[in-house]
Amino acid sequence: MWYLTYDAYLRQQYANALQLPEDWDALYTYYRKDGVNPDRIHSEELQAVKKDLLQVLPKRFVPYVEDGSLNRPTLVKEVREDFIAWQMEENARFEALLGSSMMDFEQHKAKFEPKLAEVIEGGLHDAIVTAIVDNHIFINTEGGFTAKACVILHIDDCLQQGNLQRNDVILYEEIHLVEDEIHLRLITHNGEVTFIAKNIEADFYYRPMPYHELIANEVLPDVTAHHFIKELDPNLNYFVITDQYVLPITSFVIQGAELAQFEEGTILQKDNAIYLQINNELTKIAQSEIEWLSQLFTTTYVDPYAIFSEPVPNEQLPAALRSNDLALIVRAWNTLYENPTGHEMLINEALIELAENVNNENNVMLDVYVAHFDALGIITNDTKMALAKYF
Repeated sequence: MWYLTYDAYLRQQYANALQLPEDWDALYTYYRKDGVNPDRIHSEELQAVKKDLLQVLPKRFVPYVEDGSLNRPTLVKEVREDFIAWQMEENARFEALLGSSMMDFEQHKAKFEPKLAEVIEGGLHDAIVTAIVDNHIFINTEGGFTAKACVILHIDDCLQQGNLQRNDVILYEEIHLVEDEIHLRLITHNGEVTFIAKNIEADFYYRPMPYHELIANEVLPDVTAHHFIKELDPNLNYFVITDQYVLPITSFVIQGAELAQFEEGTILQKDNAIYLQINNELTKIAQSEIEWLSQLFTTTYVDPYAIFSEPVPNEQLPAALRSNDLALIVRAWNTLYENPTGHEMLINEALIELAENVNNENNVMLDVYVAHFDALGIITNDTKMALAKYF
């Protein structure tokens, strides 16, 4: 049996279409500060979700939707609490479906192809279908909760093929083993898609470390392919993956027009675009070097955030905290976070300096570190007074 259905997903979404604030006073303070008319905002919010909400709402709440009071502070406390409790019940019901689906998978996990099992275990939530070529489904998984950047499902001896489309966003997945058949269901924004096949396997790939490093430093648009190639770990295996091809790279080239070689031919640059050359026939695969870099993957996962866990030597901490290197700054703060003893004066000074240079990025850091070090009793009264104007 299927636990997950598109209808169940929609019901959970509709039930949560309207969220009541926990603190009306704080919300109204925010409204007044921004010169917003709260009555208009409440009316617009309720009207925007009314149609969806009424599809699942118990009849006892309908009068409060019709008179517009459901999302007003004047709503009777008992009704408000009842509505919130109903939403919690709906969420619990959907979570139970997810749990049952995962329990069934765990019971049969060892019988699935290992890579497929790993993909299902990690989930495909918010993954995007980028291409469907014959029995191969290309999926970009970077927007989900997995370190994998690309997954390719190979569906062999398909007995039932759902109407999956390019650009479909996968929300949930469910898989069953029924006798000798694999039943795979994907819940997307457009509905539910079910595949039944004799065999389903998977391959998955990761972004190479230089991709993460250059993005983090916000210099990727200025990086050439040759520069990028020089930064790659030569001990790893690399692939160029497009909507039509999965090409294992046999070697990279860092001079001339050639960029890489694969078994059947060469990848080269011509008039800024990137081409495959097979038997002197050219096929364009990317409009630019940067687009081509986004097609490079590896089968080996390297944690792009591991560097942030590397401690900074004590004598280097003051300079690291004042550097322009964000990675070094985060490493320094993480070092103090884990081992604050003996650095109390430095922590107080650095918190004030961080506050004085506050921006959207540092503001989050400031909130986290102040809360942490204050809980440890490290922040002095003088520092608290200096920080007060930043909160």
